[in-house]
Amino acid sequence: MRPRSRQLAPDSTRLTQKQSSRAISFLSSRIFAKSVQNASTLGAKFGILGGLAYAAWYTSFASSAYVCYRLRRKFKVHSLAQCVVQRYGPYAYLSYVAITLYRLINEVWSNSLVVATFYSDDPHNDQWWLAVIVSVLIPW
Repeated sequence: MRPRSRQLAPDSTRLTQKQSSRAISFLSSRIFAKSVQNASTLGAKFGILGGLAYAAWYTSFASSAYVCYRLRRKFKVHSLAQCVVQRYGPYAYLSYVAITLYRLINEVWSNSLVVATFYSDDPHNDQWWLAVIVSVLIPW
């Protein structure tokens, strides 16, 4: 007897293209909102050099991609997590995951604060808290 194959979930459980576009748009808007705020703050504080210094930070993405590519080739792995497990073991991997999760949570909270300041500078204001709550809950 052949085992039954699993049925795939119906298409209705997948995100539609419109929903995916909205999610990507929302996440991009949050990231760029923080970036624009950081660039404008540095520009206000240090003039054109502050804005240029923040723009130069984006070059770190290319250098990070290059370093990750070289590490993947050198250690013959498909991901940084796989490299950590091979070189340092499962406990190091758990630490890596915990640190990454902590960093992501900080990023979400930080971006939520930026979005909230677009509505009010006063954290005792209802609009400020509503903006924080909505900007944290929407991605989930």
